[in-house]
Amino acid sequence: MKLLVSTTICWISVMVVASAAFAAPTATPAPAAAGPVRVRVGTYLLNVSRLDTETGTYAMDLYLIMHCDAPCGPSAFEIMNGRATDRVAVDDRPRRKVFRLQAMLSAPMDLRKYPFDTHRLSLIIEDGKIEAAGEVGQTIEDQVYLVDPGQTGVAASVGVAGWEVDPRWQARTYEFAYAPFGETYSRYEFSVRIRRPVLSALLKVVLPAIFLFTVGLLSLFLLPEKVTERLALATSALVVSVLLHLNVTSTLPPVGYLTFADKFMLGNYAALVLIILAAVVMTRFSEREEDARMLRVRTISLIAIPAVWVVLQALNVLTL
Repeated sequence: MKLLVSTTICWISVMVVASAAFAAPTATPAPAAAGPVRVRVGTYLLNVSRLDTETGTYAMDLYLIMHCDAPCGPSAFEIMNGRATDRVAVDDRPRRKVFRLQAMLSAPMDLRKYPFDTHRLSLIIEDGKIEAAGEVGQTIEDQVYLVDPGQTGVAASVGVAGWEVDPRWQARTYEFAYAPFGETYSRYEFSVRIRRPVLSALLKVVLPAIFLFTVGLLSLFLLPEKVTERLALATSALVVSVLLHLNVTSTLPPVGYLTFADKFMLGNYAALVLIILAAVVMTRFSEREEDARMLRVRTISLIAIPAVWVVLQALNVLTL
């Protein structure tokens, strides 16, 4: 009897366990990682101001538009080439973020072609850490930026005093690695190109320098007895050229290379110094009454010095 009761209890226990096993829902495995969140970024530029070529700084006012392919929060982005002076969240939906952003930015200014120089003004963003909240930045394993051309543009009203703004914007994304931390982040860069007006550069730099060289060259046409007038004309042209050079480059930072304007004025200096030397030699021959030599020097000077000046300036133009 005891054996029968024990068998019955075991059988019931087995049936209960089996029923519970079949009734329990099957555990669903954790979904595999879907990859990083893709954030499409667009930029609409409203204004550029406070451009300073001495320090390489400028201010931008723009809308930053972000669309994510999954609910995300890319509001912790950092500006890598400056600091935001004002940031307002205009739209804060789970998959769409829009910010009105005003920032002071900086960029390297290459002035080698001054006054025909062009510069690229950029905004560079990257996801960053919020130290106070203890949040970790989104590396490329978690979030990547993509360019959104449909949401990117430059307002027709954008202008910079003394510069021409190219409405053809450029945007790109790339990876930036921090070797000490072993982390790589996705970066987004938006940029516009500005250039100095060509006509303004010609009128303010090139033409005055050409006129000064021409004035110095005209001194060679004076009569031999006009020694004082001849040297005064040539040396005055040289002194005014130096003053023009100082005025033209007064707004530039102390760079470690020669600009186009520097090379152009150096060509002027070389030609004007040759004119002064030729005038001195002609004067010496005139005092010795060696008229044939004096006329030969003047003839050679009137041909050779302009040729030297043209060659020097042509070589300079080829560097543009």
